[in-house]
Amino acid sequence: MGAGSSVAAALQGDNKVEAFSALAAEYEVVKAQEMPMEQIVDHLANFMEEQSSGAGDAVADPVPDNEAVDIENTEETNLAAGKLQAIQRGKAARKEIEAKNAAAAKLQALQRGKTSRKNMEEQHSAAAKLQAVQRGKKTRAVMNTEESLPVSQNFESKCRASVLQTTQKAKLHYMVFVDGSDGAHRAFETAMGMRKSGDFVSIVHIDTDKPDMPAHFTSSAVKEKYELICAGTMPKSRYVIKLVQKPSNLSTKNFICRWVNKEDQTQRPDFVVSGITGRKGEKEDPHVLGSVTDLGLRRIWTPCVVAKTPEPQDATTPRQYAVLVNGTDRAFEGYQLALNVRKQRDQLTVVHFYNDGEQQTKEHIDTLDGIRDRYEAEIAQQGLVNVSFAAVNLPDGYMLGESMTEWLQENSIDFAVLATRPREEFGSVSEHIIKNGNMNVILAKH
Repeated sequence: MGAGSSVAAALQGDNKVEAFSALAAEYEVVKAQEMPMEQIVDHLANFMEEQSSGAGDAVADPVPDNEAVDIENTEETNLAAGKLQAIQRGKAARKEIEAKNAAAAKLQALQRGKTSRKNMEEQHSAAAKLQAVQRGKKTRAVMNTEESLPVSQNFESKCRASVLQTTQKAKLHYMVFVDGSDGAHRAFETAMGMRKSGDFVSIVHIDTDKPDMPAHFTSSAVKEKYELICAGTMPKSRYVIKLVQKPSNLSTKNFICRWVNKEDQTQRPDFVVSGITGRKGEKEDPHVLGSVTDLGLRRIWTPCVVAKTPEPQDATTPRQYAVLVNGTDRAFEGYQLALNVRKQRDQLTVVHFYNDGEQQTKEHIDTLDGIRDRYEAEIAQQGLVNVSFAAVNLPDGYMLGESMTEWLQENSIDFAVLATRPREEFGSVSEHIIKNGNMNVILAKH
C-alpha cells in the first residue's frame, strides 16, 4: 500500500479527530527538523501506519452518541488528506517523468551508438575497398608487367604451324602439368588415355615447395607418385618426369606459358593437357577454368586439351569425338588434327550447325551442301572407318554456343575439337563450350 493510501485510510477510520491530532502533532515535530517535503510525507505515512496497527490490537472506546464532531476539524482533516494525496500524486508524476526521461536518454544513447557503429562500419568498409583497389592495381600492374613481355614473335603463325605439324606426326607428344591436385591428376589420366602406342608423355611439376605445404603437394611426393604409376604402365623410354624450378619474379601461370613456348625447347609438346582446377580445389561452378589453364589456352601456341571428364575404367572403351566445322580451311585442319588424335576404335563425328534462313546469303563452300560435299568426299576417298558427317539445323533466334554445347552433351561426346583463331580473348562460342560443356575440349589455335 502506498504512503498516500495508508494515510487516507487512517483518516477515514472511526477515530478521525484523534488520528488528525496525532498526525498534526507529528507533522510539527518533523517540520521543525527541516526535512524535505518528500521525506515528511513518507514519514507521516509510516507514522499513521504504526498508529493504525497499534489501534487494531486494543479495543477502542466507543465514541458517545451524544458527542458532537467538530465540523471544522473534519473539513481540515479532509483538506489535509487531499493535500497529502496531491503531494503523492505529484511525486508519482515526477517519478514517471524521470523514468520517461531516462528511457528517452537511453534510446538516444542507443541510437547514437548505432549511428557511431554504422559510421565506423562504413569507414572500415571504405578503407577495405580502398585497400582492395590498391591491391587490385598492384596485381594488375604485376600481371601487365608479366604479360606485356612478348611470349613469342609471330604468335599466330606459330600456332598454325604447330597445328599443321601435329596433323602429320605419327607419334605424338603429350605434356601434362601436375601439382598434387585432383584436377591435375585428371589431366594426367586424360593424357594417358589419349596416347597411342609409341606416343610420348612428359609429366612436369613446377617446384613451389613451402615450409607449411601439405605433404602430398611437395615436389618429392608428386614425383614419387607419378614414378610409381608410370613404371607399371609404359616403358621408361615413353615418358619423362620433370621437376622445374620457377623464377621468383614470375607467376606459375606465366612461367608455364614461357617455358612451353621456349624457342630452345628440345622436347616441344604436340599437346598441353591441363585440368580445370588446381590446388585451390573445385570452384563453385565446376566448369570455371583455373587461372593456369585459362592463360595457357590463350598464350600457348601448342594445341591444348582441357580435361573435364574422368577416363573410363575399361581402357578399350571407344571414345566419342566431335569436330565442329564450317567452310574454312581452319576448320578442315581441326578435322585433320582430330583424325590424328583418335584411335581407330573411336567414333569421330564431323558436325556442322546451320540455319535454313542463312543459307541463301552464303557462297556454296560455306553452305550446308558445300560443307557436306567436302567432308563426305574426304571420308570416302580415305576409306575412313568410324567417321561420319552430321548436320544440325538451328531454329531462328538461336544462340550458337548454347546450341552446340547442348548437342555435344546430348550425344555424350567425350572430346569436342574446336579450331579457333589465336587471340587473347576467345570467341563467345569457343568460350561457352570450354566453360560450360561437360566434355573434354581439344583447342587448336591457328
